[in-house]
Amino acid sequence: MAAFPEDYEMKASGLIRMWVAEGFVKSNGDKSLEDEAEDYLKSLVERNVVSVRLCNWYGKAKRYNMHDLLRDLCIGKADDEKFLHLKNSPKVRFSNQLRRVSIHTSYVLEDIDEYASSSEMSLVRSFLLVIKLDRNLSPIVFTLSLLRVLDLLEMCKIKFPEEILQLVNLCYLSINCKSLPRSGISRLCNLQTLIARLSFYSYCPVELWEMYELRHLIMLGVYLRIEDDYMKKIVLKKMQTIRGMKLNPSVIRMGFLESIPNIKNLEIFYEVEGSSGKSEVVDLSHLHKLQTLSWSSMFRQYLHGLKFPSTLRKLSIYGCVITPAVTTALCALPNLEVLKIEGCTFKSNETGEEAANEEWEK
Repeated sequence: MAAFPEDYEMKASGLIRMWVAEGFVKSNGDKSLEDEAEDYLKSLVERNVVSVRLCNWYGKAKRYNMHDLLRDLCIGKADDEKFLHLKNSPKVRFSNQLRRVSIHTSYVLEDIDEYASSSEMSLVRSFLLVIKLDRNLSPIVFTLSLLRVLDLLEMCKIKFPEEILQLVNLCYLSINCKSLPRSGISRLCNLQTLIARLSFYSYCPVELWEMYELRHLIMLGVYLRIEDDYMKKIVLKKMQTIRGMKLNPSVIRMGFLESIPNIKNLEIFYEVEGSSGKSEVVDLSHLHKLQTLSWSSMFRQYLHGLKFPSTLRKLSIYGCVITPAVTTALCALPNLEVLKIEGCTFKSNETGEEAANEEWEK
């Protein structure tokens, strides 16, 4: 936690994914690694080590921060044990035998270029960039063979560095790039978390569905489109989060939803075939661990063909057509706590006309 700037609000999901990637979290088998890490965070809050800054709709902590004095203590301890090196000023020199590096200012990048070529940096396991950066890093950073965590999301948009594909120990990768490589990404066989901010209308590399360790796939600001011929009947049992995925009916028919049986958080943009908005049945009821679902459509998809799992806690619907049958199904969800409906049209089953009656207004 000392890797982040003063007064920085740390995202719970980001902390948890980095902890899991580093191997800090151990599970006894009854809980997932992510659930175990949430218990770690709760324990830190109870001991007043960190404070909750923001909760989600149903009271679950989303962001944390640390008191300045406690952060200073953590920085000192981390430096003594060579656990973490905080580079927030040109005056702060790199120490020997680095394990983790956190960059807070662009003024130190010249030092990075110089130090990256030395043998000392070859031991780095985590490299975090927590500032907006409008220039490229030294290519040597992409060749640190022991890297498990590489966070470059705040860097300027770049072409995906091919050198990253050699980092076989990488478990966590966040990057701002034009597109993902069409081939070779499966070499990152230990990758658990992939977060990418891509150029508009990017395609999903087929090899992503051959990465059995992948747990979280998150696209920011863009929908990643899956090609129709992607399926190889592969089941990703560890996949828990997918955000920013664009699907069409043919991909669903080929078994996409069956390939992610343990998904917990799912964000889908559904491409309706044609512009009529009529769609076939999309059955999610077998996804017994799904808790958060965001479903959107461009052509006013009718939702009467969408079956929800009873485990849903949060449901967001955008740009769809909602009939009374759908609202009846929503009312039957026993665990639903948050319902967001935006840009949707309400229609009756019988006439297909907009149901602007008193009942809907209420």
